[in-house]
Amino acid sequence: MANIFFSTSEYQKEITVDPLLLNKEDVIELLSGRTEKKIGCSHSFNKDAHLVIRLKNTGNKGVWGVLLCNIEGYGDVQVYIPHLTPNMQEFANFVIPLSGMITPRPMEKSPTIEFKWEKLNNK
Repeated sequence: MANIFFSTSEYQKEITVDPLLLNKEDVIELLSGRTEKKIGCSHSFNKDAHLVIRLKNTGNKGVWGVLLCNIEGYGDVQVYIPHLTPNMQEFANFVIPLSGMITPRPMEKSPTIEFKWEKLNNK
């Protein structure tokens, strides 16, 4: 019932979403902060693939919800997003291991990752 009162689709313009498909080494590099370049999707996986969702709420309300990500050639992954504080200065990173869900494979180019908010609430 609470979702009805807090549900909003207009607020999604206040949230920066940066989805990536990374191997373990690139996830470690991203989370350790050792990288000085912008990380893009990995091109090779050694039996490990991770969906990384980077989110930044630049609006003035807290948000939470469910983000549905479609990875080209692999399918849909639901990501439950806990409360993101308003006016974030840095990205919050969510790492979803895909081992067992998908079969990693060598790629010549990064797969397309499309996303949409299945549920988005703010307060």
